[in-house]
Amino acid sequence: HPSRGVMHLARCERLSKHAFGRLMAEEGGFSVGPIHPGSLDEAPLIAARAKDLSLSSARFVQLTGLEVPDGRSGLRRFLLDRGRPLSARFDASAVPA
Repeated sequence: HPSRGVMHLARCERLSKHAFGRLMAEEGGFSVGPIHPGSLDEAPLIAARAKDLSLSSARFVQLTGLEVPDGRSGLRRFLLDRGRPLSARFDASAVPA
């Protein structure tokens, strides 16, 4: 069945960790001043990390017909939904049968 298997859900645009951190601070009402760009090449990590962790929601969009929000809209929704149970956040009627 085509709807079985792994389905990624990610924002519709690619953002660096730095840009996403700034966006989180802005939407959360925090200062972006302490957030500085960095590089994995400069980080003293024990294990190697991939530089590009982008995911595609194309399969989800194709199977459901639903659009995935951009980072800012998704963060706003997340912040508004904090403290609400998951069952109150999901509208099953929005997913095509």
